[in-house]
Amino acid sequence: PFARVTYLDVSHPPVTGAGFVHLKGLPALQSLSAVGARLAPADLAPLADVPLTQLSINDNPGVTDEFVAPLGRLAALRGLNVTNTGLTADGVAKLVAALPCCRVASSHGIFDGKPPLEVAKPALG
Repeated sequence: PFARVTYLDVSHPPVTGAGFVHLKGLPALQSLSAVGARLAPADLAPLADVPLTQLSINDNPGVTDEFVAPLGRLAALRGLNVTNTGLTADGVAKLVAALPCCRVASSHGIFDGKPPLEVAKPALG
C-alpha cells in the first residue's frame, strides 16, 4: 500500500534515524524530510537503496563531518539541506565534492550542483 509514496516527513523528535531501515519498502520515495531528527551516520546506510533526490536533515547539530561519507553515497541526490547542523566548512566542501550534481544548502553557503551530463563530460571525453 505504500509503494507509491514519493514524499515522507519524519521531522522532529522523538523520531530517530534507526527507523530508516524501513524506508527500503518505499521504492518510489524521492523526498525525505527529517528536520531535527536524532540521527547517527550509520542510520543513513539504508537510504542508499532508496531513489532519494531530496533530503532535508537540517536543524540537527548532531549532523557533523562524520556524516560526509554516508551522505556522499547517496548519488541520486539533487537537493540536500544541512543548514543549522554541526557540519564544518571543510565537511561541506567534501560533501559538495562527493555529490557534484547536488544542490547543497548549508550554514556555510548554498552550493549549486552541476547537471549530471556536465559532470559526466570529463569522463566521456
